[in-house]
Amino acid sequence: ARWTASSRSPSGPSTPPHTPGGVSPAGRTTRTDDILLPMTALIPGAEPWSHHGTSAHGALVLHGFTGNPGSMRGVAEALGAAGYQVEMPLLPGHGTVIEEMIPTRWADWAGAADSAYRTLAARSAKTIVVGLSMGGSLALRVGVDHPEVAGLVLFNPATQPQPQEVLDMVQGMVAGLSLIHISEPPRPS
Repeated sequence: ARWTASSRSPSGPSTPPHTPGGVSPAGRTTRTDDILLPMTALIPGAEPWSHHGTSAHGALVLHGFTGNPGSMRGVAEALGAAGYQVEMPLLPGHGTVIEEMIPTRWADWAGAADSAYRTLAARSAKTIVVGLSMGGSLALRVGVDHPEVAGLVLFNPATQPQPQEVLDMVQGMVAGLSLIHISEPPRPS
């Protein structure tokens, strides 16, 4: 099972963060501001990927902000072909449309990365974490939280605060998206 946005089930209680990715099992729904919305279909190639390899070593592979597993699929598949155990989650709010990403936060992505790491570590003697951009930042977080991580492979990790003009630009983009009206879907009678 995968969950999106706030990592809550349709009835509201929290679920473990790594039900890998961001998709609910029944009815594909997401919760935004306590309104249950139908979830948009995944972008082709955005599916999470898990591989049970022949080696005792594992690799957690993390995509970047606004990206999806498709951007790291070649790396994950190469590691799998080399025998590694591999987990490549779809981070909450990613892989569909921007409106599903907006309510997600660092804690959602970090929780999904940590949960995927724990799933992988349960079947791996040693684990490396590979990340692209924000996925690189998440990889650093996993490495700090789990000093037993055997190594980090970082592609262009976001490691420094952004300049104010970039923050202002992003804030303006998000404000523009808030003008989009999302209505509650009709309820079955």
